[in-house]
Amino acid sequence: KNPGSFVGLARLALSENKVDKAAAAVDRATEVAPDDFNVIALTGDIAFIRGKYADAEDAYRKLVAARRDFLGSLLSLAHAQIARGEIDAALKNIERGLKIAPKHMGANYLRALAAYQKKDFPNAKTYSEKVLAIAPGHLPSQLVAGGANFALGNYEQAAKYLTSYLDKRPTNTLARRL
Repeated sequence: KNPGSFVGLARLALSENKVDKAAAAVDRATEVAPDDFNVIALTGDIAFIRGKYADAEDAYRKLVAARRDFLGSLLSLAHAQIARGEIDAALKNIERGLKIAPKHMGANYLRALAAYQKKDFPNAKTYSEKVLAIAPGHLPSQLVAGGANFALGNYEQAAKYLTSYLDKRPTNTLARRL
């Protein structure tokens, strides 16, 4: 009846890509401790993995309500909102996160992704390149930077980022088309 044990089992299952097994462990943890922060977080993570973004968003909202300025919760909520197409709501949470940690890779990447979704290519370029200055091999930021630079007519920069991305993900059709 220890929720931490079930959380550990769920994380182990996720590390092995066994989502159904992880969900079963989280269900057991929820029976024991439905308001436990880690249980709610994993509930959101599993919903996100399964593409149930509204359920993930609901779980992450509970986390933000419990710990208003906890960066991980803000970014998880923003990621779910981006996945649902709620870009403006996501941007509010990302901006809160950037105030807490302006150089955080995840916050800057999500800011770039949200900007790209809004077709705000200058900001998509700026924020993705902030991430790449810290972690040059961050593939999602390479893809956003490539797409943003392409949209801005910076074809050499776009080719640089997209070629680097395609070296690691050669079957990505979006990157290939760009």
